[in-house]
Amino acid sequence: MLKWIAAIFITLVSMGAHASFGEFLYTTNRSAEAWLAGLEEKTATVNGVEWHYYARHAEKDNCIVLVHGFTAEAGNWFRFARHLPKDQCLIVPDLPGFGGSPYKASMDFTIPQQAKRLQSFVNAIAPNGKRHLAGSSMGGHIVATYALLEQSRIASLTLFDAAGVQSPVKSEANFGSEKKGRNPFDIKSREDFEKFLPWTMHDIPWMPSVVQAYLADGYIERNNRYQSILKTIYGKDMLDARLQELHVPTLVVWGEKDRLLNVSMAEVYHQGIKGSKKIVYPGLGHLPFLEDSSRAAADYNRFLDGITQQKN
Repeated sequence: MLKWIAAIFITLVSMGAHASFGEFLYTTNRSAEAWLAGLEEKTATVNGVEWHYYARHAEKDNCIVLVHGFTAEAGNWFRFARHLPKDQCLIVPDLPGFGGSPYKASMDFTIPQQAKRLQSFVNAIAPNGKRHLAGSSMGGHIVATYALLEQSRIASLTLFDAAGVQSPVKSEANFGSEKKGRNPFDIKSREDFEKFLPWTMHDIPWMPSVVQAYLADGYIERNNRYQSILKTIYGKDMLDARLQELHVPTLVVWGEKDRLLNVSMAEVYHQGIKGSKKIVYPGLGHLPFLEDSSRAAADYNRFLDGITQQKN
């Protein structure tokens, strides 16, 4: 029997271009990681906007809200979430237009509008207590904007390689766009997707070729959507002049090897938000919470513990 199972598995693996098997492996792994993090998959409609998200203990106070970046999805956070306190309220959404949350071309995808949508969603799903907001890249820009909307309800703000401020040193992505006339996010082929991966992480984790093909095909299918949203948000609604208005405990985290958003931006946030803390990880890229989830979560937990101790 085991020989038959092994033979079937080898046959499936050999079907390198079989998208359905790649999808099966990816979605199965994502579901397993959500389960390990204690997260339940859910959907909700808030103010006419459909949300796909993952949550645990949403009825509790002081919920942690983890917000993904451009072209990403909630699943990016699952390994990080696994290291957070299991009794903590946790909400991990797919932003409108990304992941499992529907895209509508008629929607306004500017950062302020996404921040307002996120605010309404969180208040509806986890109405009790304050919020610990954490965001990556575009998600960092969104949660920082969200924090400015209602600081009285924000317990903390954490920015992982966040967009939203001018970069003192141009990133490789900026140089690439200037020289080649296109950006790394413009994915038109599987080859483009393979070249894109090193922009997101310094040390790319291994994945089966069928999974990479499935992810690439999905990205290619959504590329026009992504390019439209990128034109809407790139270089817009910057926060440099408003950082001094933020008066919430803030942690700024960056990967030193980030090729998309240069590490010099970390100091802009750190200097702009009074009392903020800054951590730079040598050898990590644009997604430090995914590249070294246990280390990033340990630092995040210490940050939250420090806030609790100050209150006591």
